[in-house]
Amino acid sequence: MIGKKAKTKVDSNAPPLPRVLERAPALIVRLDRHLRVVFSSLDGDTGGSIRMSDLGIDIDRRLLEQAMAGQEVVFSTSYIDADGKVQYFENTYRPAAEAGAEGGVALYIVNVTGRESALREVRESDERFRRLMRVIPYGISRTDLTGRLRMSNPAHDKMLGYEPGELEGRSVWEMFEPSQQDSQREFFFQAIRERPEPAPNLGKCLRKDGSLVDVKFHWAYEIDDDGELMGFISILTDVTQELMVQRELEEAKLDAERASEEKSRFLAAASHDLQQPLHSLSLMVGVLRETRDETRREEILNQMVLAVDGAQALLRAVLDLSKLEAGVIKPRRVPVSVADLFAQMKAEFAPLAAESKVVLRVVPTTAVILSDPILIKSIMHNLVSNALRYTKRGKVLIGARRRQGQLSLQVWDTGIGIPKDKQREIFKEFTRLQTEQHGVDKVHALGLGLSIVERACHLLGHELTLQSEVGKGSVFCIQAPQLSATVRRQKSRPLPVTTPHSAHGDVVLVLEDDAVTARQTVDLLNAWGFTGIIATSAMEAEAMARQKNQRLDLILADYNLGAGHNGIEALTRIQKLRRRRIPAILITSEDSAEFHQEMTRKGIEMLPKPVSPARLRALMDYLLGGQA
Repeated sequence: MIGKKAKTKVDSNAPPLPRVLERAPALIVRLDRHLRVVFSSLDGDTGGSIRMSDLGIDIDRRLLEQAMAGQEVVFSTSYIDADGKVQYFENTYRPAAEAGAEGGVALYIVNVTGRESALREVRESDERFRRLMRVIPYGISRTDLTGRLRMSNPAHDKMLGYEPGELEGRSVWEMFEPSQQDSQREFFFQAIRERPEPAPNLGKCLRKDGSLVDVKFHWAYEIDDDGELMGFISILTDVTQELMVQRELEEAKLDAERASEEKSRFLAAASHDLQQPLHSLSLMVGVLRETRDETRREEILNQMVLAVDGAQALLRAVLDLSKLEAGVIKPRRVPVSVADLFAQMKAEFAPLAAESKVVLRVVPTTAVILSDPILIKSIMHNLVSNALRYTKRGKVLIGARRRQGQLSLQVWDTGIGIPKDKQREIFKEFTRLQTEQHGVDKVHALGLGLSIVERACHLLGHELTLQSEVGKGSVFCIQAPQLSATVRRQKSRPLPVTTPHSAHGDVVLVLEDDAVTARQTVDLLNAWGFTGIIATSAMEAEAMARQKNQRLDLILADYNLGAGHNGIEALTRIQKLRRRRIPAILITSEDSAEFHQEMTRKGIEMLPKPVSPARLRALMDYLLGGQA
């Protein structure tokens, strides 16, 4: 039987290697019960004439007594040879019955230095490998030919949400999401049968908590010394973040491509729609030159006005949409009286509704919402305009309903309705529904109104919804936060009268840095009966203001005067020089909420470019006191 093994510790105090063991890699010695050597592999039979001490070999008497008592003892020793190198020996003490009737012991001492060195190297290599496996950031695993996981490093287990060693013994395909497990199992056994060239793969692994992680796994065959397949070694890398960034980049690229296509379509449509009224104007100018009949000339002029109105409306809509797209409009959310908002809509669209024989009804309300007054007015303006445009008969209703702390501003119509497959498309630029011509269609349908509505609602955080049925009508709803507070109702300013002010003797200063535009404006003023004078710079205008005998009844000032000057500064200085408030109109392409507020605060009237002659004349008549 095998006894316990005792090993001596190798250190600097190890005894020198006996000479007898320097001559042979192994030594067999048989002792009688008196510890006399009766046989040695070096000397043969000795007849008990020598003792172990004569061989120079130390004997562990305690272990020797165990062997003499019938127990086999195996232990290790080490010695230092003449060159100072450590030599390792395996010692076996075995009972030897044939040594004599009274018992004896057989000693087997074998030099195992080579084997021990190899084992030490293996152990050291294995330890280095395990240390490396513990610190390497990639998930590494070994799988046998049955698909069972035999080893995995901490990074591998942590990646999948397990404690170290918790995955060992599990089938490797169980680590993948359920939809991939069958294909992974099939691939595993196919690789064993066909031995394809290893290549990296992407997959989704199932973590312990049920969540998924995107991984890229590289794999290789594990081959033994005889070339036989033992299993597989795999390296897993978490690529969840990488794939997410990649997907975001791909989506961003698609968005950019779509935006580019939409922009090209937008510019093409805008170019076409802008050229249409200009083309009409060009043709009508030619017809006007050839026409002598005054009635016909009046008809042509009215058509030219409509073409100009269409071009101006398109330019304003394109500018509004461009500002919303570019993000230059910053909403200013303040309490807004819905009653005032609805009153503005009624005042503006009542004449148009009457002309089209459509009933325009506004439901009274005292509600207050939190919104941007200019943007919400633009939204409602476009919705009501659209409702009238596509309502041939019946009515358009403007009202509001309370809904869980929100107020739903609603525009109902009994128009043609919108097919379900078009209800998303109508919010694209230059998308127009086909409709028969009627009175309201004299207003140009640009196909930009709902695009502006959608973008403005998104900017304000107001939810926009649509319900429609073909042949019955539509309702557009804007959800805005409702406030419990009240706001002071705006007093309705008297509208300019339609009867022209008597312009005889009224002098109008035109402050415009563009000489051609200034000359054309003066020609129009002169045609109305005013006396127009021109100043092409703020300095020139101030010089006129200093002349005490220069009459100034009204000022038309461009906002941008070049060289860092603007019309507001010029108007302020002229007012100070004259020591009185001269009626003034600022003509500008600036249309921000902040700019409107500043003009209101300063009491300056303004008209956006391009200016309609009719609007200009009406405002001039109002400012000059031409009330009926």
